[in-house]
Amino acid sequence: MEERWLLLSRFVRGADMLILPGDATNSIEFRLEGPLPQLPKFFVSSLSVSVGPYYSASEHESHFLETAGSGQWYPGEGDEVRFDPSTGVLSSLILRLPDNNSAEGYCWSGSSASRSSQADLSIPAEGRVCNMPSASLRCISPSGDLLAGLWRTSLEFKSIDQELVVTPSLSLVASRGSVVGWSLSNPERYIADSFESTPDEGPDSTLANVLARYLSLVDEAAADQMLDGDTFIRSELLRMIEDLDVRQGAAGRRLILIDAIQELLDFYY
Repeated sequence: MEERWLLLSRFVRGADMLILPGDATNSIEFRLEGPLPQLPKFFVSSLSVSVGPYYSASEHESHFLETAGSGQWYPGEGDEVRFDPSTGVLSSLILRLPDNNSAEGYCWSGSSASRSSQADLSIPAEGRVCNMPSASLRCISPSGDLLAGLWRTSLEFKSIDQELVVTPSLSLVASRGSVVGWSLSNPERYIADSFESTPDEGPDSTLANVLARYLSLVDEAAADQMLDGDTFIRSELLRMIEDLDVRQGAAGRRLILIDAIQELLDFYY
C-alpha cells in the first residue's frame, strides 16, 4: 500500500508546515483535521496526558498497532503521536509531563495567538521511524487553570503565535513555525487513573489549587530531598491530603490525587 504521508528522502518544508521537536534528517508529515472528539485524560500518577479513541489498555494497544507515527514498538518511548496511515490525519496523542518545573515560572496565557484546528505538521524521522522527545520542562499556573509542557524554555511561550486546537482544552502551541509546547486548560477536570470513561463531576476549584501546589512542589529536586527525609515536603503533602475532603467537590478526581500523594509518601517516608 502506498503511504502518502511518508517521505523517505530529505523533507522539503512547506511555508505553512509546523515542525514538531526532534532531531533527524528526514520527516514524516501528518495533518490535524479539526478537534479530536474525545476528552483528554490527565494521569496524575504517571504524569501524562492522553487523548484518543480507546477506553482500555487493550484498546490502546490495538490502536497503536493499527496506526502510524512515533514509536517503533508498543509501548512507544517519549511522546506518542499517532495518525491514520492511509490519510495522515492525527488520531491520538500521549504527552508526557516532565519532572522539572520551569525556572522562569511563566505559563503561556494564550491571549495573543491565532487559534486553528487544522494544520500540516511534520515530525523528524530516521527512515520509517520517528520518535518525538517528551517535553523537558513543565509549568502550572498558580490557580491550577493551565498546565503546560515545554520542549524548550518557557521564555519562548512569550512569542507564541499559533495555537493548534487538538481538543477544546488541549492544544499544541507554536512559535515561528516550530511547535514549542502544549497546554491543557483546567487540568483538574481531566484527572484520571485509567483509559475508561469517567462521569463528569464538574469543576472543583479546591482540587485545582491543590493540583497546582502538588505539581509546583514535587519535582526532580524534591525527590532528592524526600530521599533525605525532608520534613517540610512531607508536611506539605499531608496538608494537601487534608485539604481534599472527599465529602465535597469532585470526589472521584480528589481520590485519584490523594492516592498519588499517598503513593509518594509511602515510597519516600
